[in-house]
Amino acid sequence: MAKQDCRIEFKTKTPEEKKLYESKTKELGYRNLSDMIRTAINQLIDGSDESSPEVLRLQQKMIDRDARIEELESTLTKSKNAYQYIQGENEELRIENYGSVNGLNAVLMGRQIDSFIKQQNGVTRQDILSAIERPMEIQGLGEFLKDYISQLFEESCIVSMSDGGKEVLRWIEQTKN
Repeated sequence: MAKQDCRIEFKTKTPEEKKLYESKTKELGYRNLSDMIRTAINQLIDGSDESSPEVLRLQQKMIDRDARIEELESTLTKSKNAYQYIQGENEELRIENYGSVNGLNAVLMGRQIDSFIKQQNGVTRQDILSAIERPMEIQGLGEFLKDYISQLFEESCIVSMSDGGKEVLRWIEQTKN
């Protein structure tokens, strides 16, 4: 049975390149040039070589993914900052109503009071009045506030709690059955 030829040859471009390969063989600890070349080719094929196309593709993919993560973090930071700004704006209730509390104004004020109580998760009646811009100029505000708070109690939307001797109105989250 004849022995199969397992030999592959390659040519260097210059005699200096050949000398470099031969000197690196001993320097890198290979027995001979064939062992070094075989190792380099195997690394290139299996992707463990840094210059293999697969490694380069994966590196580019990681760079693209890192860029996407950075872009998403930037968007998230902008959204978070916008949310914090809006929360800061909504920290206090500002009702610009210089007439009386009736009709649509009453509905709008009721919604804003609901929102204020939910956001604060516990306010006094004085807190609500303090958050209203120019409360003395709004005709019937005191009576409206008293009636509206009573209505919220009846609807079981808020509960009155004692906190340091003060009555605190706290919003109750309704659960659906």
